[in-house]
Amino acid sequence: IEGTALNELIYRHCPMAWENIAPLYQQMLDAVDFAHSKGVIHRDVKPDNIMITNAGEVKVFDFGIAKSEDSKGTKTGMGMGTVNYMAPEQYLDAKNVGKTADVYALGIVLYEMLTGKLPWKDEISDFSIMDKKRLGELESLANVGIVVPEHIVRAVEQVLLPNPNDRQSS
Repeated sequence: IEGTALNELIYRHCPMAWENIAPLYQQMLDAVDFAHSKGVIHRDVKPDNIMITNAGEVKVFDFGIAKSEDSKGTKTGMGMGTVNYMAPEQYLDAKNVGKTADVYALGIVLYEMLTGKLPWKDEISDFSIMDKKRLGELESLANVGIVVPEHIVRAVEQVLLPNPNDRQSS
């Protein structure tokens, strides 16, 4: 795919204004929703796995650890994904990960696009990151000094809740 990886775009241009992010983010949502409609859970949604083509189209790729929704193919205790973007249930109960894990990862991606950083202090251990996620102790968008519509702040907070049953399902 010719274009720019989202992680590179974040590194060069973030934080970005919501108005600039919205059209790209909508395409990310549509791509993951399409995978979900086919019963596929990506399990590793992150900026490294998202490309913006030269024509401005978003491509989500690297379905290497994806699973079929009706599959129980992951061994118990085998967390799969990238810690910064993984939902808490991916390392607590990887066998039963559902669509809301991808929804969580998309929330982290949006947070990072809006702020240019992840919702915790830099240079903390993977264990500390997982613990903050499990306890719901992520830095709120409302506290980072950026201008974002209130409904976006609420939506991000909703998808980053620790319990998958408390998040939007799509």
